[in-house]
Amino acid sequence: RVATRYGAFCVLFVCFFIFFCTTNLWVPYTNRASSTPIGTKVSTSQSVSLVLEDWSYNPNKAFMQVLFHIEFTSDTGYTSNLKYTPSLFYRTSTDNTAVEVESCKVAYSDEDYVVVTISALPSNWAALSLHMSDNMNDIQAAEQGNPNAASEVIQPQTSSTTTEQSEGIFYASPDSVHNNTTLKEETPDVYSSECLQKSLLTLQSQVKAANEQISKNNATISSVQKDIDTLRSNQSFETDDEQQKSDSRIASRQEVINNLNKQNSDLQEQVAKLQEKIEKKVFQLASKKSS
Repeated sequence: RVATRYGAFCVLFVCFFIFFCTTNLWVPYTNRASSTPIGTKVSTSQSVSLVLEDWSYNPNKAFMQVLFHIEFTSDTGYTSNLKYTPSLFYRTSTDNTAVEVESCKVAYSDEDYVVVTISALPSNWAALSLHMSDNMNDIQAAEQGNPNAASEVIQPQTSSTTTEQSEGIFYASPDSVHNNTTLKEETPDVYSSECLQKSLLTLQSQVKAANEQISKNNATISSVQKDIDTLRSNQSFETDDEQQKSDSRIASRQEVINNLNKQNSDLQEQVAKLQEKIEKKVFQLASKKSS
């Protein structure tokens, strides 16, 4: 009986081992492929992050386009020397080996957006990983006179929150990309106009949101001020102890008003800066149309 049980155990172990080793041959890789949600922000250097805005694919032309919005840290701004380097790797439904696509490039980039295009993808691709890096660390190291600083290696990580790293990785599967049979590679001028329009819409949306918040704050300020006026008018009928409690309530409400006024001041300053950017984008779009 012991020998029989041992033999059965060995058979089960061998079957499990074969099952585990051959999974890639009979289970499509798409079932296990992860994909990066739209809106995910990943760092490509210590000062630059990319936000995934769109990942589109035209199966008829084996052409793919990925759009990123650029975000900088508060102490870093855009520089014309900033360059991005993309690398795309794919796996097929029958082969789990990662293969790099040579026809992956940055088709356009400006201070707000990066457009990456990929062509000649195999029709049976099942999973993609797009690696994005930039040269901001090199630029900053050169400005500081320390060329070795940019060579520090930070382990790549991917997250919906920003993390410092030297490379950002974004993932896609056939189910996660947007199929668009009219998608095709455009000229840099077309990409420029499209990105300018997107930037303009984003800025206008931010101005609208800020103004709406200011209006909400003003409504709250008005309501709280009425509470203060009521508390003060009732103090003439209160005892000394009651007046002290009312004074405390008034002071608390006044602090709320002061905080909201400060927030409104910051929002108004933000709106003014956004309006300057809007005027700049409108001028750039007008210049492109006239040319």
